[in-house]
Amino acid sequence: LSLEFPETQVIGYRPGFFKTKLTEKNLSKPEIDKISNLIPLNRLGTPEEISKIILNNIINPGTYLTGQIINIDGGLSTGGFFEIYNNSLVKLNESEADKTITIVNPLSQDLTAMRTNLFEGLVASMQYNINRKNENCKFFEFGNTYHKEVDENNETKQLVIGVTGGQNENHWRSNGLRNDFFFIKGVIQAICKRAGIESTEHELTNQKHFKNGITLMSKNTVFAHLGQLELSTFSDITIENEVYGAEIDIEAFQKVALLNAKHIKSISKFPSVQRDLALLVDNHVSFASLRNVAQETEKKLLTSIQLFDVYEGKGIPKGKTSYGLSFTFNDSRKTLTDKQIDKSINKIFERMQKEFGAELRA
Repeated sequence: LSLEFPETQVIGYRPGFFKTKLTEKNLSKPEIDKISNLIPLNRLGTPEEISKIILNNIINPGTYLTGQIINIDGGLSTGGFFEIYNNSLVKLNESEADKTITIVNPLSQDLTAMRTNLFEGLVASMQYNINRKNENCKFFEFGNTYHKEVDENNETKQLVIGVTGGQNENHWRSNGLRNDFFFIKGVIQAICKRAGIESTEHELTNQKHFKNGITLMSKNTVFAHLGQLELSTFSDITIENEVYGAEIDIEAFQKVALLNAKHIKSISKFPSVQRDLALLVDNHVSFASLRNVAQETEKKLLTSIQLFDVYEGKGIPKGKTSYGLSFTFNDSRKTLTDKQIDKSINKIFERMQKEFGAELRA
């Protein structure tokens, strides 16, 4: 419309979750709390707040603003992400027929079953955009999935996030960064940090829509999966770029968020100390496994573990991988001594040696 009528200002508004009689009637307080936890402002908006934004733009229109969609969602749609909505009714996948809830009187052959995952709609939305030359996609969707069990049917609330293409549009000042695993992981870590969730990374298993990735757990509860999507598991998809996605179980997320109370502490007055280790381990050993062991071994002084190098090749025995790890130690009560640091780093290395057969790289 903005291209068709350049003399007319065309603005679209996309409200997020806000309080209405409908939401109060259909959503319980725990459900509203779950949604609020995912919104940066920690609450639902009000109709008055939305109307004020629209009214303000009508009274004082921006003269250089047209053809835009303004998100009014308390900061939920940030970082260039767009919220999408897909139909809960999908075409029956015969390979999952035994776990799928079917419709008795479907409107068409393409709407014969209840969806079992949100990735189908996410990837289809990306395909639609890519076909129209919009190759940089950053989408998210809240929705329900439905599964047929032996005794009953289950409904699960989920959040899926997906990215493909570049992180930003091409620009002479942009650095050309592509959406990748570490970008989607950073998004999930930011969400977890806001909810006060401390998670551990585990090997991804029994997730057919992922080519590779990790599972996140907290307090022995699995609440998220993320990684590169296996596009061959989706029908009629011809996306050439890699697609990375994350799937969060809302109920499990809320459960661990409540168990992980937020703690605020002042910045330490005493300096932190860094020590590096170059380790040789079998190539099936992941950084996540090494990090988890280090965190379990030294809980008091170890504040951070960073992976700064991964190498396989010349000079490294076959079947081995070299990891360069940087450990940061701090004591908020006093300055650490070399003796204390040596004791902690040796304790960590001995545990890695015992668990994974780790060796120090010369």
